Amino acid sequence: ISGGICPLEELCDVSHRYGALTFVDEVHAVGLYGAHGAGVGERDSVMHKIDIVSGTLGKAYGCVGGYIASSAALVDTVRSFAAGFIFTTALPPMVLAGALESVRVLRGPEGQSLRRAHQRNVKHMRQLLMDKGLPVVHCPSHIIPIRVWRFYVNTKEMPSGRCAVSPFQSSADDGSLPEPILVAGSSVGDQDPITDQLARPVLE
Repeated sequence: ISGGICPLEELCDVSHRYGALTFVDEVHAVGLYGAHGAGVGERDSVMHKIDIVSGTLGKAYGCVGGYIASSAALVDTVRSFAAGFIFTTALPPMVLAGALESVRVLRGPEGQSLRRAHQRNVKHMRQLLMDKGLPVVHCPSHIIPIRVWRFYVNTKEMPSGRCAVSPFQSSADDGSLPEPILVAGSSVGDQDPITDQLARPVLE
């Protein structure tokens, strides 16, 4: 994921000009963009040009599951012919209740405040990583891509997990999150010559 955002309105216009449907994947955007958290389509005021939107109840909404949003006819068509939907088990009521509450929060004033705070945290985190010397790729979204090298290094040398805030952390922990990654990254430079030989053709 490079964190790029497509020229959505232009793509929708071209699609409809030639009779194509527009299917927009908003999985990484719902809850985080738009006045009500509906995604980039809402932020860019082009929701009326999108035929089908796919999203997730994970990530920003903090639950599990996914969805598509469209006209009743299109949704019924997908539900009738797409094997991935036909054989999918319905979500438990308690999960749906939690998802509905998340949607309610994120579409209201509290959600707008949370989105502003999230963007501030992203900017802060990106700067922390850059200050530590990591090769951060600039992009217009909240995703922070970092270029990696030595693809063949044994994965056991690197820590598992994600560099992200969990329910057990707060924004006060942001400053300490990059450190474990940096420590592990610096140790990668001491790998044996065989690793270097394997990595060199990829890098060159």
